[in-house]
Formats: sequence, structure tokens, C-alpha cells
Amino acid sequence: MILAVILKNYKCYKGINFIPLKQNIHQNMNMIIGDNGVGKSSVLESMDTFFNDAPWILNTDSSDVKEASIGILFLLKKEQLGSSFTPNDQLLLDCISSYFWELDLRQTAVPRQYKKLIEIQQRLCEHKEEFYLIMIGKNYDKELGFLSFENAIKSKILKVAPFSGSSYSSSIRKVLEKVVSLYTYLYIPVETSISEFLKLETAGMQTLMDKSIKETIAKALSSRRIMRGNGRARKQISLLTIINEELQDFITNVEKDIQTIDNSYNYKLNKKQTKNLTANHITDAIIKAYYTKRTLKKGKSSIQTLSSGEKRAALTDLILAFIRKRETTDNHLVIAIDEPENSLHISNCYKQFHKLEDISERCQLLVTTHWYGSLPILNKGSLIHINKGQEILLFDLDNYFEDRRNHPNDIYLKGFFDLTSSILSAFRDDEKNWLLVEGKEDKKYLEYYLKPEERSKINILPLGGCANVKKVYEYLFTPMSSKQTEFTPTKKIMCLVDTDELCTEIAVSSITKNEQLLIKRLHENEQHVIELKRIEDPNKKVTEIEEILEPRKFYNSLKTAIFQFGDDNIKTCINAFDFDENVENSRIEGDYSILNHKGNGRNVREDKDLISQFINDHKENIAEFYTSCSQEEERPNWITLILKNLGIEADEEKIV
Repeated sequence: MILAVILKNYKCYKGINFIPLKQNIHQNMNMIIGDNGVGKSSVLESMDTFFNDAPWILNTDSSDVKEASIGILFLLKKEQLGSSFTPNDQLLLDCISSYFWELDLRQTAVPRQYKKLIEIQQRLCEHKEEFYLIMIGKNYDKELGFLSFENAIKSKILKVAPFSGSSYSSSIRKVLEKVVSLYTYLYIPVETSISEFLKLETAGMQTLMDKSIKETIAKALSSRRIMRGNGRARKQISLLTIINEELQDFITNVEKDIQTIDNSYNYKLNKKQTKNLTANHITDAIIKAYYTKRTLKKGKSSIQTLSSGEKRAALTDLILAFIRKRETTDNHLVIAIDEPENSLHISNCYKQFHKLEDISERCQLLVTTHWYGSLPILNKGSLIHINKGQEILLFDLDNYFEDRRNHPNDIYLKGFFDLTSSILSAFRDDEKNWLLVEGKEDKKYLEYYLKPEERSKINILPLGGCANVKKVYEYLFTPMSSKQTEFTPTKKIMCLVDTDELCTEIAVSSITKNEQLLIKRLHENEQHVIELKRIEDPNKKVTEIEEILEPRKFYNSLKTAIFQFGDDNIKTCINAFDFDENVENSRIEGDYSILNHKGNGRNVREDKDLISQFINDHKENIAEFYTSCSQEEERPNWITLILKNLGIEADEEKIV
């Protein structure tokens, strides 16, 4: 994975600039925001220059190519090095990595711009035994090195592994080239011709292809399945061998023919070129020739005839389809997309960013954007804010709106404004109801219980917490209450939250006069019946969605998660309990709990607290196990209540 980019005199970046991209190994979605002209796209372009030798663009104030460089800070998993790395390579990487893991700017004469490197280093130090931390720089002449740290690292390496003459430079160059070659970088600029890029024969699409496709073709070319000769001379050869032999015979005959005119003519191999074609040479040509005959269409329309926004959406769809298909790959894939919302209708922006989030679960994804509506709905990743002349800021997306101490207010406001504008536009243009919920797990449980015909009538959008749901509701309230705003009267937008101690009030009414916008909270009453309450209702027993599910199914899912992801202590805790058959909901805390203590001398409250904490930390895993179970029992009553509030008729036969 790539942690940061270091730019020196590249495009608008004058002098040394350290641009952090992530500070957590799970942050695969890296969003870059900022005003026009601050250098968002330049970050992505520079990486294209670094990995793919795209043209250099020097800073206009620095014409000296010797002063330009691009650096990448890598976090490389040691077990993923592969067989091409020799023991000597690993020794060098150990030295280089230990230098960066131990780097202290107070004791090292390096530019102050690298202070962000230390912040990242400290955030990730718990992974130092598992990962290499390596910075690799590249200059205008395509030479690899260590930027400002060149001499210090050389001194450290020579103390551990003495080299003679030019062997140091040669060894370092080779190992750095191997590290860089592990990565595949795919950059899609905003001005890319989408219809051209989407052709399967292009280099970009082949980068996304499952390696098994190429391997299958290569295997067909290389397998010795063709019999040649008779008797003892009979042997099996490959199609690739025949192709090379035929081509060699042809070139030999051509050479002889031309030498009849002048015997000084010849077809010599270029330097560093192999005599024969390899399977890889032919595989790429086969794929290109085969797919050139096919054109991607959406319905009956060719991609070329779609609008710019539809092409942009198709690009994301195709990337997601290919990325889901990839089973194994030799390289670490990094995809960079410039302004993925470009040309999209505002009502489609939230869908686009949900697809991008899916892509980021399978590779590292870098995007630049002017649409801030994704900020409240993305809960994994990092946000990089570039502001001209100011320090580049790095935030965690998972708590961006909860931890606002250093966050610019304009981003906060624009995030909710863009998102609510997108929701309103989509609500106006389609016939679906909207259900805005706290998290992905809520959406997963709801989709699990809703039947296909019910799901087809609802857009379910997770917003990343109760506070965000409340804020979006308040932003929606005024336009949804306006008499000048016309919506289909049968449609509704419903916000659904848990009942908790910190999220109980809103600044407006919990329902508009036209009853097309409402907010409700899940609530378990004293008889353990689940209700949907208005926010201002005085009955407020803390109730979360994980506490109102099918008890046996939730208990089994919880145990599965504990024994797959928990430590010995939490496993001991859960083993101190049996399942209580007499409860109707899935609550852990309190007397009405699915957990019946065995009475073996352990502290019941402490054990339940530990289990509750495990649930909070592993909600996604538990939801995954729960929703993978078959639906043999009737669904909970609160599903019917939600449908009723949205004006959707439910199948009462399946309700308890």
C-alpha cells in the first residue's frame, strides 16, 4: 500500500512537499479535496510518472531537472515479497525499513517537511514486525533512490552489509526496482476518453483483468500438446514453439534473400531483446485482437452514444465488475480516478461513491473530488485536504463528522449540503421511498428481511451514525416542508435511528406537515415489544438494532464471530453463558438477556460488558454471519412497522 507521495518541483508543487494519503492499514479509500488549482490531480499524475513513466511536468519556477523528484512511501507486507527477492534483497530491505521505522527528525538533519512522515510512522508502529516501511524516490533521469535520506541510508547499510565498488548502487537499484514492480498503478484522468478506455483491448482494462485469463491463454500457448515426428524422434511441442520456429525460418529466408543483393544486410536482435517471443508477448496481442471485435453496450445503446455522465457511471461499473472478479494478482493494485462525479447528475453522485467504496474494499483507491456529499456516508478511508499555501491536512473518514477539532467548517457544511441535494434530486426523479439509517449493518439487516418486491420500492442509505442521520434530517426538513417543492405524494423519506443516551433531540419537528419526511427511533418497551417512537417521545430505553434481532440467530452469529475473531479472554467469557430460550429479542445487557450465566464464579456484569464491547467492535462481522443464515423463522414485527410508515403494504403472513 501507498502511504504518502513526496513531490519536489513537480507541476504546482515548489520545493519539497509531503502529501500524506493514509495513516491506517485499513484505509483503502483515499479522497483528495480542495479548491481548483491547488494540486489535487497533480498528486495522481505524479504517481503515473513514477510507476508508468508518464511525462514529467516541472514546476514553472524551477527549470533545473536535477531539482525535480517524486517519492512514494510504501508499506509493504513482508510475507508478500515473493520468490524474486533474494536473501540479500531482504537484508537490504530490513536495513532500509528499520531506518524509516526508527527515524527521529530531532536527531536527523532532514527537511522539516517530513514531520508528517513521523506522524504516520507513529500511527503504524505496531505493525513494524509485519511490514516494511520504505520510501523510494525517482528523479527526472528515472534513477531510483532515497531522496533526502540517501546518505544516511547508505551509511546504515554499509555498516551491516559492506559493498565494494559499484556493487552497492547496483544492488540498491535492483531491489528498489523489484519493490516498485510489485505495484500496478492505473490512473484515469478527468479528461480521459471514457468510451476509448472502456474498450477491453486497452492497456487500462487489461490491467484490471483477472490474471487467470492471461494465464489460461499463456498456458494454451506453452503447453506441449502437439506431437511431432515419428518413432524415437516423436516428441511433444507447444504451439509457442511452432510459432517461434516458423517466424525464425521466415526471417532467416528473408535475410538470405536480401543478402543476395548485399551480404552486409542482416536482421540482428536489438540489445537486451530475447530471440523468441514469449507467451506474454502473444497473450496481449490475442486479447487486443479478440476484444477489438466487441463493443460494450448498455441495453441497445453503444457506450459511445451515452451521455458523459452515463459513460462515467459505466466506467465505475466495469472497474467494480473486474475488480470483484480478480482472484489472485502478482502486484498490488492502486487505482486513481480524477473527479469520478464529473458530468454525473447530482442524483447519481451518492450511488457512484458507494460503488467506489466497494472498489476500495478490494484495492487501494485514490480519488479527487469536488462533491463533498460522500463524506457523511463513507466510513472507511482517509480525507486529504489540500489548501494552497497551508499545511496539507489528513483526516480519518470513519469519524470525520464526530471529531471536528481541526476540520474546516466549509467542508462540514458542504458535505451535508451536497448529500441532501443529491437525495432530494433523486427523490424527485424516481418513484422510490428513502430510508436513511445509521450504518451499513442496519442496511444489511433490513435488506435481509425485506422481500424483493419490498426492496425494489426503497433506497436504503447508511449515513455513518445517529448524529449524521439527525443532521441530514434537519437539512432536508425545510425543502421537504416547502409548499413550492412538489414531490409524488405517495413517496416518503424516513430516517431511522437507535434509541441511545446521546442522540435524542432534534431542532425541528419529527415529521413534516405533509408527512413525507419523518424520523423515528427503534425502541423496546417494558413488555419487550419493539416500537417505532418519535424522537420527542419521553420513553427512552436504550435500544440498538443488534438488540432486537432473532435471539437464537444472533447468539449463534455472535459466537461464530467470537471464535473467529476474538482472543482467549472473550472466548472464555462467552463460554460462561448458555443461550436463554425464554427471551424474544437479542439484548445482551440486563436481566432480559439472551445470555444465561452458568454460575461458575465469574463476574456476570464484567463478562457481559466485555461481550458488548466485542459486539461494538465487530458489528460488521456479526451482521455478515447473521445475514448469511437461511430465513426459516418469521421476521421481526418492527420490519412491518417500517414498511407501514413508508406506506408500503407488508405480507402479514411472515410477521410475528
